[in-house]
Amino acid sequence: LYTSTKTFANKTMAAYYGVGGGTSDADWKPVTLDGKKRAGVMTMPALLTSLAHVDEPSYVFRGKIVLKQMMCVALPVPPAGAAQMLPDFPPNPTQRVKSDTIRTVSTCAGCHNQIDPIGLSFEAYDEIGRVRTSLPGGGGINEKGEVVDVADDVNGPFAHPVELAERLAGSQTGERCLVTQL
Repeated sequence: LYTSTKTFANKTMAAYYGVGGGTSDADWKPVTLDGKKRAGVMTMPALLTSLAHVDEPSYVFRGKIVLKQMMCVALPVPPAGAAQMLPDFPPNPTQRVKSDTIRTVSTCAGCHNQIDPIGLSFEAYDEIGRVRTSLPGGGGINEKGEVVDVADDVNGPFAHPVELAERLAGSQTGERCLVTQL
Protein backbone atom coordinates (compact mmCIF):
# COMPACT_ATOMS: atom_id res chain seq x y z
CA LEU A 1 0.00 0.00 0.00
CA TYR A 2 2.75 2.47 0.88
CA THR A 3 5.91 1.26 -0.85
CA SER A 4 5.06 -0.61 -4.06
CA THR A 5 6.53 0.77 -7.25
CA LYS A 6 4.48 -1.59 -9.41
CA THR A 7 1.34 -0.55 -11.27
CA PHE A 8 -0.32 -0.98 -14.66
CA ALA A 9 -0.06 1.49 -17.53
CA ASN A 10 -1.71 1.85 -20.89
CA LYS A 11 -0.18 4.04 -23.61
CA THR A 12 -1.37 7.31 -22.03
CA MET A 13 -0.31 6.44 -18.47
CA ALA A 14 3.05 5.06 -19.65
CA ALA A 15 3.77 8.43 -21.28
CA TYR A 16 2.60 10.20 -18.12
CA TYR A 17 4.94 8.10 -15.96
CA GLY A 18 7.79 8.14 -18.50
CA VAL A 19 7.97 4.34 -18.76
CA GLY A 20 7.21 1.69 -21.36
CA GLY A 21 3.69 0.32 -21.17
CA GLY A 22 0.74 -0.64 -23.27
CA THR A 23 0.66 0.09 -26.98
CA SER A 24 -2.85 1.60 -26.88
CA ASP A 25 -5.22 3.02 -24.30
CA ALA A 26 -6.96 -0.36 -24.11
CA ASP A 27 -3.68 -2.23 -23.58
CA TRP A 28 -2.67 -2.20 -19.89
CA LYS A 29 0.72 -3.69 -19.01
CA PRO A 30 2.48 -4.13 -15.65
CA VAL A 31 5.21 -1.52 -15.13
CA THR A 32 7.71 -0.58 -12.45
CA LEU A 33 7.97 3.11 -11.58
CA ASP A 34 10.96 5.14 -10.39
CA GLY A 35 11.12 4.32 -6.68
CA LYS A 36 12.69 7.69 -5.93
CA LYS A 37 9.52 9.52 -6.98
CA ARG A 38 6.71 6.96 -6.85
CA ALA A 39 5.76 4.53 -4.12
CA GLY A 40 2.35 3.28 -3.13
CA VAL A 41 -0.84 5.19 -2.69
CA MET A 42 0.70 8.48 -1.49
CA THR A 43 2.18 9.25 -4.91
CA MET A 44 -0.63 7.90 -7.08
CA PRO A 45 -1.75 10.46 -9.66
CA ALA A 46 -5.43 9.92 -8.89
CA LEU A 47 -4.93 10.69 -5.20
CA LEU A 48 -2.64 13.67 -5.84
CA THR A 49 -5.08 15.10 -8.39
CA SER A 50 -8.00 14.77 -5.99
CA LEU A 51 -5.95 16.72 -3.42
CA ALA A 52 -5.31 19.78 -5.57
CA HIS A 53 -6.96 22.91 -6.84
CA VAL A 54 -7.62 23.27 -10.55
CA ASP A 55 -4.49 25.33 -11.12
CA GLU A 56 -2.12 24.25 -8.33
CA PRO A 57 -1.50 21.46 -5.83
CA SER A 58 -2.87 21.87 -2.31
CA TYR A 59 -0.27 21.27 0.37
CA VAL A 60 -3.08 21.54 2.95
CA PHE A 61 -5.24 18.83 1.34
CA ARG A 62 -2.22 16.56 0.81
CA GLY A 63 -0.87 16.98 4.33
CA LYS A 64 -4.30 16.57 5.87
CA ILE A 65 -5.02 13.26 4.14
CA VAL A 66 -1.71 11.79 5.30
CA LEU A 67 -2.41 12.84 8.88
CA LYS A 68 -6.09 11.85 8.99
CA GLN A 69 -6.25 8.80 6.73
CA MET A 70 -2.76 7.28 7.04
CA MET A 71 -1.86 8.20 10.64
CA CYS A 72 -5.42 8.52 12.07
CA VAL A 73 -4.72 11.91 13.64
CA ALA A 74 -7.94 13.62 14.71
CA LEU A 75 -7.67 17.19 13.52
CA PRO A 76 -10.18 19.72 14.78
CA VAL A 77 -12.64 21.38 12.41
CA PRO A 78 -11.27 24.73 11.21
CA PRO A 79 -12.78 27.65 13.11
CA ALA A 80 -15.81 29.38 11.62
CA GLY A 81 -14.65 32.08 9.24
CA ALA A 82 -11.16 30.57 8.89
CA ALA A 83 -10.87 31.86 5.31
CA GLN A 84 -11.46 35.41 6.55
CA MET A 85 -8.63 35.03 9.10
CA LEU A 86 -6.02 34.59 6.40
CA PRO A 87 -3.34 37.25 6.46
CA ASP A 88 -2.36 39.15 3.35
CA PHE A 89 0.14 37.26 1.22
CA PRO A 90 2.99 38.95 -0.61
CA PRO A 91 2.63 39.08 -4.42
CA ASN A 92 3.05 35.72 -6.18
CA PRO A 93 3.76 33.67 -3.04
CA THR A 94 5.00 30.11 -3.19
CA GLN A 95 3.10 27.51 -1.20
CA ARG A 96 5.87 27.58 1.42
CA VAL A 97 5.50 31.35 1.79
CA LYS A 98 1.73 30.91 2.11
CA SER A 99 2.26 28.29 4.80
CA ASP A 100 4.74 30.44 6.72
CA THR A 101 2.32 33.37 6.56
CA ILE A 102 -0.73 31.34 7.65
CA ARG A 103 1.20 29.87 10.56
CA THR A 104 1.74 33.37 11.98
CA VAL A 105 -1.99 33.44 12.80
CA SER A 106 -2.27 31.81 16.23
CA THR A 107 -5.71 30.28 15.60
CA CYS A 108 -4.37 28.63 12.43
CA ALA A 109 -0.92 27.60 13.65
CA GLY A 110 -2.02 24.67 15.82
CA CYS A 111 -3.24 22.56 12.91
CA HIS A 112 -1.07 24.03 10.16
CA ASN A 113 2.10 23.28 12.15
CA GLN A 114 1.19 19.59 11.73
CA ILE A 115 -0.44 19.64 8.28
CA ASP A 116 1.85 21.92 6.30
CA PRO A 117 5.27 20.28 6.89
CA ILE A 118 3.84 17.04 5.47
CA GLY A 119 1.87 18.58 2.61
CA LEU A 120 4.70 20.83 1.46
CA SER A 121 6.89 17.76 0.91
CA PHE A 122 4.70 16.95 -2.13
CA GLU A 123 6.10 20.00 -3.96
CA ALA A 124 7.61 17.79 -6.69
CA TYR A 125 4.08 16.81 -7.84
CA ASP A 126 1.94 19.24 -9.79
CA GLU A 127 -1.84 19.56 -9.60
CA ILE A 128 -2.39 16.32 -11.56
CA GLY A 129 0.37 14.41 -9.82
CA ARG A 130 3.01 14.70 -12.53
CA VAL A 131 6.58 14.82 -11.29
CA ARG A 132 8.08 18.26 -11.81
CA THR A 133 11.62 19.53 -11.36
CA SER A 134 10.88 23.21 -10.84
CA LEU A 135 8.06 25.38 -9.56
CA PRO A 136 5.99 27.66 -11.78
CA GLY A 137 8.08 30.79 -12.13
CA GLY A 138 11.32 28.79 -11.97
CA GLY A 139 11.81 28.15 -8.27
CA GLY A 140 13.54 24.99 -7.10
CA ILE A 141 11.76 21.98 -5.61
CA ASN A 142 12.04 21.27 -1.88
CA GLU A 143 10.66 17.86 -0.91
CA LYS A 144 11.79 17.99 2.71
CA GLY A 145 9.07 17.56 5.27
CA GLU A 146 8.45 16.69 8.87
CA VAL A 147 5.93 14.80 10.96
CA VAL A 148 5.23 16.81 14.11
CA ASP A 149 3.55 15.67 17.33
CA VAL A 150 1.99 12.43 16.06
CA ALA A 151 3.87 9.41 17.48
CA ASP A 152 7.50 8.51 18.15
CA ASP A 153 7.59 5.94 15.34
CA VAL A 154 6.66 8.53 12.67
CA ASN A 155 7.74 11.90 14.11
CA GLY A 156 10.71 13.70 12.63
CA PRO A 157 12.09 15.08 9.40
CA PHE A 158 12.07 13.20 6.10
CA ALA A 159 13.69 13.93 2.74
CA HIS A 160 10.71 13.29 0.43
CA PRO A 161 7.25 11.65 0.36
CA VAL A 162 8.64 8.23 -0.60
CA GLU A 163 10.72 8.23 2.58
CA LEU A 164 7.60 9.15 4.57
CA ALA A 165 5.72 6.28 2.91
CA GLU A 166 8.50 3.88 3.92
CA ARG A 167 8.38 5.20 7.49
CA LEU A 168 4.62 4.73 7.66
CA ALA A 169 4.87 1.23 6.23
CA GLY A 170 7.24 0.20 9.01
CA SER A 171 5.44 1.94 11.87
CA GLN A 172 2.86 0.80 14.38
CA THR A 173 1.08 4.10 13.79
CA GLY A 174 0.67 3.28 10.10
CA GLU A 175 -0.33 -0.31 10.83
CA ARG A 176 -2.94 0.68 13.45
CA CYS A 177 -4.38 3.34 11.19
CA LEU A 178 -4.62 0.95 8.25
CA VAL A 179 -6.56 -1.53 10.39
CA THR A 180 -8.80 1.29 11.62
CA GLN A 181 -9.48 2.43 8.06
CA LEU A 182 -10.28 -1.12 6.94
